[in-house]
Amino acid sequence: MTKQLLTERYRINNQNLALRKQFVLLTEAEIAVLKRLAGWGQAQAGPMAKEFYDHQFAFSGTAGFFEAYARQKGMAIESMRQHLEKMQAQYFRQIFEEATGSGEFGVDFFEKRLFVGKLHNVINLPLKWYIGSYALYQRLVRKHLRRSFWLRPGFRTKAEEAIFTVFNYDIQAVSDAFFYDYLESVGLELAAVQIE
Repeated sequence: MTKQLLTERYRINNQNLALRKQFVLLTEAEIAVLKRLAGWGQAQAGPMAKEFYDHQFAFSGTAGFFEAYARQKGMAIESMRQHLEKMQAQYFRQIFEEATGSGEFGVDFFEKRLFVGKLHNVINLPLKWYIGSYALYQRLVRKHLRRSFWLRPGFRTKAEEAIFTVFNYDIQAVSDAFFYDYLESVGLELAAVQIE
């Protein structure tokens, strides 16, 4: 039996994703900027993931969560951190790979992000920590863009806008997954939820 995709289960398709992209202004212009940043994104993904988890493991709320989760899984905390950094770097690279690939940010891209949201809900990471992490991620993006494009402030601004727009799109996917997973857990039939 084939496992149902989350996009199918939540009735997310290219048509309603087009509305989301239109609303958050994820246009061809932003995708063109992301394409130009592809090499930069590949190079910065690893260092940014390290800095991202430096903060996560220094903050008591998230550090405590990851330590408890590592114990539950019988995993050394350093091994868990290495895995988390690898996955975080992979996520950042996927933004630019999507732009240089199909450039659609459609159902296939959104499916991956829904899966991440559902996974974080299953492992019981508080949504406040997941969404709150984007404030840090935006700071890191600004910092790394400033270092790389300090003589090009106009391009840097366009780059920030493009990346942060995809971050917002990602937050929508993760929030949808958390929310729909919660609705199912309290017995609501997802088919009863109206989708635009």
